[in-house]
Amino acid sequence: MIRWAVPIDDTHTWNMELAQVDPAWGMTPTLIGSPGFGQSDDRPYEERQRHPADYDAQSSQREIAVHALEHLASTDRGVLMLRKIVRDGIRAVAAGSDPKELLRAPGPPIATACQDRVLRIPPEKDAEADKRLLRETGRKVARGG
Repeated sequence: MIRWAVPIDDTHTWNMELAQVDPAWGMTPTLIGSPGFGQSDDRPYEERQRHPADYDAQSSQREIAVHALEHLASTDRGVLMLRKIVRDGIRAVAAGSDPKELLRAPGPPIATACQDRVLRIPPEKDAEADKRLLRETGRKVARGG
């Protein structure tokens, strides 16, 4: 499953999902086209209060989040780091500079590969040999081998 949420203005988001579905699962087109659990307001309010999900977290933050009202924990450190990166990038662009780490390399697109395979491979004797095995196996899978 791949899911994108793209802001279209200050208060609205366009959501798109792609799902690979095996016909053996017996899912109907209606079921496939329905948002997954917790991705909409299709559950009663009381249930969503007891068992909140993505939709509830996203829609409860106000139209424009006021960070001063948040109660952040140590587990939110990554959120703060990402916000700083975005804020610094916006300031750089406003000042006429490029955001940090922007790569403007000419040339063709970089070929990438994505797989959803699970392989059972016993570990090698030592870390270096295991690293080599993982690299070789990844390359074989990417080549279709």
